[in-house]
Amino acid sequence: MTGGLSGYVCDAHTGQPIEGVAVEYDTYITWTNVDGWYEMGGIPEGIFYFFYSKEGYETTYWSIQISSEVWNNVPPVELTPVAGNGGNGGNGQGVPMWVIAVVAVAALSVGVVVSRRK
Repeated sequence: MTGGLSGYVCDAHTGQPIEGVAVEYDTYITWTNVDGWYEMGGIPEGIFYFFYSKEGYETTYWSIQISSEVWNNVPPVELTPVAGNGGNGGNGQGVPMWVIAVVAVAALSVGVVVSRRK
């Protein structure tokens, strides 16, 4: 049995929607549309880290519980623009943000678990 999730991604400073944000975990990936919305279905049951990334923004992640036959409506995700790094989405020293996020995930298990029945 599988479930799914949907949500909205915006700029943390302006509140404007961000198009083309990759929303992913494992081999599952989708991108936000021009209005900042995304959907991802067919996800097996379990708790997964979903990464939200786009060049020029800090990558963030949420821990989300997926239940069978439940559609998760994720609260809005805000991405913070990265200043002074040449837009590589990293730490300004050539380390991509997703590497930093993976290390952080290994060190911490912080996130939010959300779910809502259809």
